[in-house]
Amino acid sequence: MFKVLDRLSLPNNIHCVSIEGNIKFLKIGLKLLDEKGNIFEIESVGMTHFRNMEDFAKYADVVLCGDVENIGTMLCPHFNMPGE
Repeated sequence: MFKVLDRLSLPNNIHCVSIEGNIKFLKIGLKLLDEKGNIFEIESVGMTHFRNMEDFAKYADVVLCGDVENIGTMLCPHFNMPGE
């Protein structure tokens, strides 16, 4: 589970979202689901936003595809069910 900390809108309808959680399994192409039922796909992952060296595995900035304007406050990995 990831907590949404901040959202940054960039040119060309690109959105960067800062998240907090166990980020070691984040990768390009992974889909994330918010509590509203929105699904987002990760286009890029960057490890930033840490103050202590131990925090590098806790925070990330991700570039997401999807309706980021309406993103919820929490995200979790979403795996397609057969037939989706």
